Amino acid sequence: MNVLRILYFLPLIYVGYQSVYKLYTFYRTYCTDHTYPHFKSDDDIVKQIKQQLKLDPHPSGAGAFRQLWKGDRDVVFTSKTSHSSARSIGTSIYLLRVAPNCGQWHKHLSDQGFFWHAGGALNIHMLHEDGRYSYDVLCDVTTNENCSGHVIIPHDTWYFAVLSPDASYNLCSEVVMPGFEFEDWSVGSEGDLVEIYPQYNDIIKNITNYNKC
Repeated sequence: MNVLRILYFLPLIYVGYQSVYKLYTFYRTYCTDHTYPHFKSDDDIVKQIKQQLKLDPHPSGAGAFRQLWKGDRDVVFTSKTSHSSARSIGTSIYLLRVAPNCGQWHKHLSDQGFFWHAGGALNIHMLHEDGRYSYDVLCDVTTNENCSGHVIIPHDTWYFAVLSPDASYNLCSEVVMPGFEFEDWSVGSEGDLVEIYPQYNDIIKNITNYNKC
């Protein structure tokens, strides 16, 4: 009778053993070796992005970057431009921002396009030439209906781009047309912006002070 009972429960014991073994193997492979993306820490992901994309520190201190493309043709704009001479038709870079991310007000003579790739949300505040203020969020459109996967910053627009409080990093591409040159890029202080846009005094001060390191 005891032998029959053992034979009866033997398949159940085998199935249970297989299930436990599979769970153990999954844990060893994905939880301890960190080879499965969903079990990687944000620090591990940031390290992987920097190594995989061969990023270097950005000269402005904004994070890490690598230029991907610079057009081999030059263009000269004949209207609505303050460029000192001909510029490359366009440039593009990877840009990785990592918390704590301290923002600054910037302005560029060229149009810029930001394209989200990975990470948390990037809040982009804009003060336009015509006196308008606008706000957009660059992030994953599959997880947040309020996100934009692509944000355009028109030429001569002051903007402040900074990680949202719950984001540890953001990876995007930035395309500039005509191509980026540091002489076309300006940094503005809180005082400068309040003088130009006194109607947005509170907004400018709140954005600037909240995102100081």
